[in-house]
Amino acid sequence: MLKVLLTWLSLFLFASAHLAVAQAKPEVSTIKVGVLLSLSGGLEQWCEYIKQGILLAQAEDSERHLEIIFEDDRSLDRKATLTAAQQLVNFKKVDFLTSWTASTVPLLNPLATSSKTPFLIGAYDKNVINAGDYIFGAFINYELLPKQIAQFLIEKKKAKRLAILMVSDDWSKNYEIPFVEEVKKLGAELVFRETIATSETDLRTLILKLNQEKVDAVLSPLYSSSLYSFLKQAKELNYNGLIHVGDGMFEEDLKIAGPSAEGVYATQLWLDSPKLSAALKEKLNLDSDPLQLGLIATGYDWVKHMQEIYLKLSTESKPINRETITEMLRTYSSQGILGEQMYGKPPATSGESNVVVKNGRYQLLN
Repeated sequence: MLKVLLTWLSLFLFASAHLAVAQAKPEVSTIKVGVLLSLSGGLEQWCEYIKQGILLAQAEDSERHLEIIFEDDRSLDRKATLTAAQQLVNFKKVDFLTSWTASTVPLLNPLATSSKTPFLIGAYDKNVINAGDYIFGAFINYELLPKQIAQFLIEKKKAKRLAILMVSDDWSKNYEIPFVEEVKKLGAELVFRETIATSETDLRTLILKLNQEKVDAVLSPLYSSSLYSFLKQAKELNYNGLIHVGDGMFEEDLKIAGPSAEGVYATQLWLDSPKLSAALKEKLNLDSDPLQLGLIATGYDWVKHMQEIYLKLSTESKPINRETITEMLRTYSSQGILGEQMYGKPPATSGESNVVVKNGRYQLLN
């Protein structure tokens, strides 16, 4: 009997010791991240590349410091976007929320603010500037980009008479005030500015006005059917001035626009990075060109930045939650493929380069 009791006592002490060690070992946590992307509905040509960058950064992190949860905003459908964000914040309890476009900020700012969830946007514009303490903008600075375009058209292309043609949404209207201010600052003349409905396809009257007013260059941040119609009708009506479409015309748009896009100027996140290309091929078996790689890098860089934030919080023995992540986003800086990642201040450059369409493809301009 004594032998049996001693055996049980030994087992008890052994188990207790291991239990104590297990209890003493700190629990390994992750940053739970909710990602809103347009994965259906027409805008997925941009978001698929952003997603590739996210997946690549995750594939390189063997310890999985981030738990990534994707939700589809169905190409910025308001109901789908809000429902997806509420699901991520209120039910899946993400520590951090991100969206690829600042167009979601007016809709989701109240949710981010009330839940104190840090919300990173893949752009910086007036929506981000006017939002609360939990909204952060990165990568593309729409306060600087329209000025860069004005400088290009006036200083490099010698345009003296300019116009701007927009559709009635946040993205397109972002261009207006900075562009107009820079045109006046550089001593050129803004002949006219017009805003059309997003579904407008008959732009012949406006194009005739461009001809009549002898407009040297027009900035036309349009998209979808209004963009294709404008380019086609401008060719048909022999508008010989320069056309710059901002950053809304991507690969699929070039195919649809066809010959009417030839010679058109744009800005894009253009990136030549053999290192990122090699990693993409090795980890995901995917190829890319400089146009795609710029978008891939945006997803890659913010994930790497968040992985570093995780490690810094862990090293300093700080809890990983919405509050500590928000504070780190305001102050922490890291170096990414696209340069400094510091989301507590405006991006220092527009983030994009001027390109031109030649033989159906974009070419980088010096």
